[in-house]
Amino acid sequence: MNLPNLNSNVNNISGGERRRVSLGVALLHDPQILILDEPTVAIDPVLRQRIWDYLEDLVKSRGTTVFLTTHYVQETRHCAKIGYLRDGHMLVQDSPKALLEKYGPNSKLNATTLDDVMFYFCKTHKQIITQHCIPKMCKMKNDLDRKVQLLKVGVVEADISNTKPIQPISPSKISNLSEHSKNYYSQVKALTVRNWIVFTRYPL
Repeated sequence: MNLPNLNSNVNNISGGERRRVSLGVALLHDPQILILDEPTVAIDPVLRQRIWDYLEDLVKSRGTTVFLTTHYVQETRHCAKIGYLRDGHMLVQDSPKALLEKYGPNSKLNATTLDDVMFYFCKTHKQIITQHCIPKMCKMKNDLDRKVQLLKVGVVEADISNTKPIQPISPSKISNLSEHSKNYYSQVKALTVRNWIVFTRYPL
């Protein structure tokens, strides 16, 4: 890991060195499953490759299972299976070799790297959001605005999930709404007091 001097204090070393120390600590007990969150961020390319070589050796020699996240797309070529996440959606999940074979030079996409494959799926996902999700969200917002207006005048209740006939608001529901508002403002008040106490104790 090319760790700093053993007499160093972790608070006094750089961010890249802290990440290497953290990774070293995670490996101390020889885990069967290793979960890493961006282990190679802020690490120079040479050391990054050494870390990947070591992780590959762990998988092959000891059978360790390694789950990791990374923003360096080309790094994922070392993995047995990769999945691209965008806005909480899994865009694709397969092995790097299978993805390059499917979307590589002989395909319609003509991708030469995993970066090309990722950009393709990100653009496709954006088009789907624009064409399908945004119009639906606008419709839901309009329906919700209409329902709020109806509730303000206190006459009727509209159901935005389907086309059921409009029904009068029952007194019990009005009571529940009032109780919900009281709970909400109580929570806001409690959080405000808490934050004020913390601020007065630690103003800096």
